[in-house]
Amino acid sequence: MIQNKPIKLSSKRPKGDDLIEYLLSVPNLELKISAQVQSAGVDAVSEYYAEDTKIETHLITTSHWGGKLAQDLGLTGKPVNKDDMLKLFEGYAPNGDKLCQNAGQKPRTEVKIDPKTGKPRLNEDGSVMTVDKGGRRAAFDLTHSPPKSVSLLLALGDDETKKVVMEAQRVAVDASMSKMFEAYTQCRRGKGGKDVIDVDGLAYSMHMQFGNRNLEPHIHSHVLVYNVCKGSDGGYSTFDSSEIFRFRHSADMVYQNVLATELTKAGFKIHQTEELDAHGKRTGERAWEVAGLHDRELINEFSTRHLEIMAERGKGTADALAWAKTRKHKDEPSYPELIDHFDKLLASVGERRCIPTVEELRQQDHVRCAPRTREEILELLHENDSMFSYPTLLKQLGIENLGFMTADELFSAVDETVQDTEDLYEINPMALHDDDKGLTLARRHTEMRYAAKWMVQSELQLIQMTEARKAEEWWKVPQAYAQPIIERMERRKGFKLSDDQRRAVEHIVSNSAGVCIAEGFAGTGKTTVSDFYSEVYRSMGKRMLGCAIGNQAAQVLQSDSGMECRSVTKMLADLLRKRVVLSENDVVVLDEAGMIDVPQIRALSSYCKAAGAKLILQGDEEQLKPVGAGQGMALMSDILGSSTLTEIRRQKDLEMREIVKMFYAFDSNGMPVKQRTPKSRDEVLQQSAEIWSAMEAAGCVDEYDTHAQAVTTLVSDYFESTATTDERLVLAHSNADLKTLNQAIRKGFQERGVVDSEEVQIRAIGKKYFEDMSISVGDRIRFTTADSVMKVVNGTEACITSIVPNRKRGGYDVNVDVDEGGGVFRKLKFNTEEWKAIQHNYARTVHGAQGQGKTDVFLLGNAGMTDSSSMMVAISRVTKGKFTLYVSSDNADTIRERVALDRAKENNLHVGVRGEVGENLEKIFDSFKIKKTDTLDLRAKSTNSKKKAVDAREQLASREMDDWVNKHVDVIRQATDKRALTVHGHRASVQEHKQ
Repeated sequence: MIQNKPIKLSSKRPKGDDLIEYLLSVPNLELKISAQVQSAGVDAVSEYYAEDTKIETHLITTSHWGGKLAQDLGLTGKPVNKDDMLKLFEGYAPNGDKLCQNAGQKPRTEVKIDPKTGKPRLNEDGSVMTVDKGGRRAAFDLTHSPPKSVSLLLALGDDETKKVVMEAQRVAVDASMSKMFEAYTQCRRGKGGKDVIDVDGLAYSMHMQFGNRNLEPHIHSHVLVYNVCKGSDGGYSTFDSSEIFRFRHSADMVYQNVLATELTKAGFKIHQTEELDAHGKRTGERAWEVAGLHDRELINEFSTRHLEIMAERGKGTADALAWAKTRKHKDEPSYPELIDHFDKLLASVGERRCIPTVEELRQQDHVRCAPRTREEILELLHENDSMFSYPTLLKQLGIENLGFMTADELFSAVDETVQDTEDLYEINPMALHDDDKGLTLARRHTEMRYAAKWMVQSELQLIQMTEARKAEEWWKVPQAYAQPIIERMERRKGFKLSDDQRRAVEHIVSNSAGVCIAEGFAGTGKTTVSDFYSEVYRSMGKRMLGCAIGNQAAQVLQSDSGMECRSVTKMLADLLRKRVVLSENDVVVLDEAGMIDVPQIRALSSYCKAAGAKLILQGDEEQLKPVGAGQGMALMSDILGSSTLTEIRRQKDLEMREIVKMFYAFDSNGMPVKQRTPKSRDEVLQQSAEIWSAMEAAGCVDEYDTHAQAVTTLVSDYFESTATTDERLVLAHSNADLKTLNQAIRKGFQERGVVDSEEVQIRAIGKKYFEDMSISVGDRIRFTTADSVMKVVNGTEACITSIVPNRKRGGYDVNVDVDEGGGVFRKLKFNTEEWKAIQHNYARTVHGAQGQGKTDVFLLGNAGMTDSSSMMVAISRVTKGKFTLYVSSDNADTIRERVALDRAKENNLHVGVRGEVGENLEKIFDSFKIKKTDTLDLRAKSTNSKKKAVDAREQLASREMDDWVNKHVDVIRQATDKRALTVHGHRASVQEHKQ
């Protein structure tokens, strides 16, 4: 795998000496290689008997330069030394020439002031806490690590085998760097960096190391990519790091495949496996090991470092902190000492397990998983996105063929896949605002993307059904009928609807047909509106059915609205199995519809249309986006329009309400507008700066020098909060940060005696895989899988009241109080051997907090996962208390520039399909779209005639549209050809891909 770690110089280590000394700690190696030589004066017949064995010395250079820029600077072939590395670190050539504008720029140091006391904060050792501001990003450490069995092969082999492994590692790293990172990285020129050109050369130093911190076999290469480059125009500058992040996973596939094929050349075999999650389901991922060394129990014998990290992860520690906490003092032994230690370790393990010899390993057979069909691979490519790009396809085909393809074969497979357009459409490149277009564009704005025809057809069918249902006039309830019901509801509730809410109810009930959209800003009271329109429909004898993104959200919706609710997944499953049967007397409400992908919304729409049931999409496009492919609500709102609630009610503080509104766009009349085109960079920076300034003015930002300091302060402030425990909400963007916060807060409760210090270890189901988990009496837990017998869903919360060992079944019997809401608790018991789907419940992800509101909200910053949607959702969770973002200065530098960045979930019909098909699709979509001149008709229209309803239904299908669909859109073919994606040629040059 390839790990990417940005390196930024700090005021405490302004030169980066410690990192450089660590990378240079392994000297060059001399391996003793035996060679057969023929004695002089011997004829050919007796040649075999006259050969002598000669021991030759082979030099392994552990640190060497790479990249075309390094060659231009005269570094190639020269020993890597500290002075040259320090120069490049600071942005200078070895001769002192400046290679970028910010060369030599150092961070400035500021004393961290406690906002509550106005005094400097102190570190744990009593020293004054400081925060670094500014400074240049010096480099990126791309660490290339092979599967563990490769390191075992290095350890157990003689010098000849060690040479094979080291050379294979070197060739594989060279391939990922030259064929991927250097070939695809770009840099910027011109005013504002609008002109984007290819990089003609990078400078990087590669450092091979052989052990981990526990002195176990672990060959890996640190590739330090210095933040300087030579552009295709011959000029020097920093490079655009976004392409390094974008191509990291595909570059990893190049690295791993080249490494495996190099070992295969030396006679070793590959054992490929399909990765399964904790439930035994395929993840779509594959892995490989050296055949004969693939046994997981054998690998774990040499992986205490890995197990220590996994144990820390099991405790809830994030990856980066897990690495740091388990890291031993760096006191590297010499290579001979390390190899001697490996020999002793092998001998010790060999007393318990059979370890094959090198010759036995060469006698193994290749093991390869059954190849996936092309159709199966396309489904994997569309699991999360409606289209896929070149690097995404390269990654997927690399996974499919992991261990069995050279780099050139892998590139050829990608070319062949996209050249076969029988089941693919070409999709336009990622859009760019006109103001950001220079003379040349970044690759992601010029490279073609692709979508399976069935994916485009799903979007087409969705808009077709949506347009057709606009004719179902019989669903429009006369206002003369609805108004008295609304007024009675107001009297019963003791308040009157605002003008905003009244317009929304009237739009849904009286002005929309078979499907409609009810939008609302975060915290505007969409649930209140649903109470009123539900009352109108119930008075007409209609059945109200609700569904939401997940089981817990469905429970909340059912509790708030009184309608029968399910998760979207369960609703579709029940409809398929006819456990739920819809009719024209049903109204289906899809809550948080902006988070539902195209395939699910299309399926639900199809069921509703076939039955004549009304479908109401309730949510907000601007909040969290779907995990799956596309955003169905965005397509439908272009056709239907919507009512939009804009009066925020959740936030009691005016300042916080105004901050939430800053995330939305408005027209000149102050009305909310949808942005289907990207913002310009200046717009993003300006809006981000305004939001960040408003957050700072409101005391919402707490910045620290390190991520660990941010975590510590967040936990401290959590326990100092005056809000009740159930009114405090701790949020994280990533699952790794979630584990860190869960563990830290849990420890705080243990120190305060709320959670017992005595704990037991169990195996629980994590995000995908099993992991260790500590539980104690008093622990707050969350169930992560639904179970009808225990009456829990994904998200059900509980508190552990007792833990008792079970001698018969094994594990522990755990008694909990399940929170049923409203102060009601239910007793429940489960056994940890039989039920493992739980996690600690002291923090939540931002995604899991959608729809919640709490007094005090604490968010841990994460630059890589922050955008306008996630930040707005996090901020809008606060009700009457305080929202605080805790962030490291490095993360803050990025977040303050991208807090208004919109990472919209793209739909093919919005982006555009290429060619004649695309032109026709665009015409149809445009003909369906609601026009700007259209207004919502608020007048009552009585259309209750049954005959009129029947006549309208008969006209739903547009003959012209059906003819066009039959002509231009292929229905997905069944996989009659079970072939896998194979290679029949060689990859075109890198330059061809750039064009």
